[in-house]
Amino acid sequence: MGVNLSDSPPRGGALEDAAGLGQLSRRLGRLLFYGVALSAVLLSIGVLLVALSDPSATIRTPLSSHTLLAWGPALPGIVFILAGLVVLVATPVARVIASLRTFLVQGERDYGTLVAAVLVILGVSALVGWWL
Repeated sequence: MGVNLSDSPPRGGALEDAAGLGQLSRRLGRLLFYGVALSAVLLSIGVLLVALSDPSATIRTPLSSHTLLAWGPALPGIVFILAGLVVLVATPVARVIASLRTFLVQGERDYGTLVAAVLVILGVSALVGWWL
């Protein structure tokens, strides 16, 4: 079944064996685990701070970076909640970046190209979302 019909020798990339894939999978799994755990901690702190804060201290304007800078010191819970959400959204992007780095370092150009395309799509989506 594993007959090589081309003139070139098998690629033998570092990720073609089960051990290489297992190691990559474990590293990416740890990255996702710690990213989600950090996000959960930040969100929990934020919710706790909001629950313990003065109920009259609320933001009645749309939340933007300018509003956050102005109200941030008065509402630290909101800052923690937003930080937790940013970490939660950034964690899968960090996974894509880590995958890209791993594939390029190990000479897996085909996989690296695919992951780079995914990263470009994520970047374009983020820019479109920012402007809309």
